[in-house]
Amino acid sequence: MNINIANRINTSSIGTFLPLTKQAKEALFTPHGKPVLTVTRYNYPNIQSYASAIVSSKEGVIIKQFTPNDKNEGVNIHSAIKPFHAGLLVAYINELKEKASSIKPSELSLEELAVLSASHSGTLTHRTHVKSALEKADLTEHYMTCGGRYPFDDESRSRLIKADVIPSKTPKLYDQCSGHHACQGILSKLMNEPIEDYWKPNSKVQQWLLQKLKEYSNNENTVIIPYDNCNIPTFNLSLGAFGALYSKFVSDPAFKLVTEAMTKHPFLVGGESSLDSCLMNITNGNLVAKLGAEGLVIVANKKEESSLIVKEWGGNGAYRDKITIQALRELGWLNHGQAATLLRLPFFKLEDEKHYIKYEFNTPLFR
Repeated sequence: MNINIANRINTSSIGTFLPLTKQAKEALFTPHGKPVLTVTRYNYPNIQSYASAIVSSKEGVIIKQFTPNDKNEGVNIHSAIKPFHAGLLVAYINELKEKASSIKPSELSLEELAVLSASHSGTLTHRTHVKSALEKADLTEHYMTCGGRYPFDDESRSRLIKADVIPSKTPKLYDQCSGHHACQGILSKLMNEPIEDYWKPNSKVQQWLLQKLKEYSNNENTVIIPYDNCNIPTFNLSLGAFGALYSKFVSDPAFKLVTEAMTKHPFLVGGESSLDSCLMNITNGNLVAKLGAEGLVIVANKKEESSLIVKEWGGNGAYRDKITIQALRELGWLNHGQAATLLRLPFFKLEDEKHYIKYEFNTPLFR
């Protein structure tokens, strides 16, 4: 049975939306981060982009940041949490096997783990691996609360439009978050919880994920936020805590299978034009990356066991990718050739000759 998001919110325990508090308004209208990128059109300043960023070790030590307060900036982490959740699913399956030899959950392939970590573009390959992961848990996509939007992939989107399929009727496997919903549905099934409740903030699955996030980020102030853009909860925590989490993620053997899945199959994690996929591909897997909505990106360095978190405050994150590439160049995580290759791609270029637009960095990004 399809249940729309309005009905779910009305019947949930979160209550009605309240006006912003004075403190929240002050936080909203106080400039965050620092001005890092100026967008000019015909050599006239057009847009000034602000961003925050930190580099953290797995011990939670802040190595670099744009401004002294960046480590304390609280953000909703959106899709950037997906690889961590996929890793927790693997750990839970292994725990079940150790506790009872009679419980034998099907092994998930590297390709399936990659799409469970993904904000994918909705190609046939993506959809096939999400479906096969569900089938191993005797599930179908019908329980999912995602859907209602066209995929990013041009071919898949065109096929749906030509077939007169409107966004709200798009099959759920096409949704960029279908892998994440599959991950949480499988967890719910393994926990013997009602599959239709997996999206609820107070469900066992969501509370377990919240507790694990607090443990791994060493941050008890982590808050669960109902609901994200794809109709399941997200979480709010500081950039510093989030950076420590992903530095542990690439250094902890418990998550090795998921980092291997992402770096061996980078384009299953995003797509041909997605920065996270391109970074993992061009660095041969030394960098593990994942984008999040609203200007967020995590890039973890396996060799250095540290991570970069960038938050671009423009709202839709239009300049996030360019800022991230520049930050990685300053850190030396991308060499000159790798950076030059990325900047030649049309979606990362610092010039738009057709519209006389230039993207110029004001100063070195890090202090």
